Amino acid sequence: MRSAASRKLTTQIKRSLKQYNMLQNPPLVPPLSPYGTFQGSLFCYDANLAAFESVASDHLTNEPLPSKKCILIGGLSDGLIPTPYTQDLERECHKNGWSFVNPILSSSYLGKLKNDK
Repeated sequence: MRSAASRKLTTQIKRSLKQYNMLQNPPLVPPLSPYGTFQGSLFCYDANLAAFESVASDHLTNEPLPSKKCILIGGLSDGLIPTPYTQDLERECHKNGWSFVNPILSSSYLGKLKNDK
């Protein structure tokens, strides 16, 4: 049977190791885009991958989505809303009856091209 001091030390060591591990391997949280925010829907297009789709604000929810889509794929390591012209592109898509789609690729935020989808 371990003493109370031994259990306390074990708990402190485990807590310190957990904190150290968090510093060495921080959770992956995508940064907010400096280019604004959008309204729309997030949907899965593969097992662990998602894309964002927005439609014009006057689009009714019971209407089918526009059949024409503009798909913006950012550069290596880019995620959602990757460029300063993204909002302008979205606005032009909506004016012309297109929806705007911005996928999150497996290389998004990480910059690794291996098996990119």
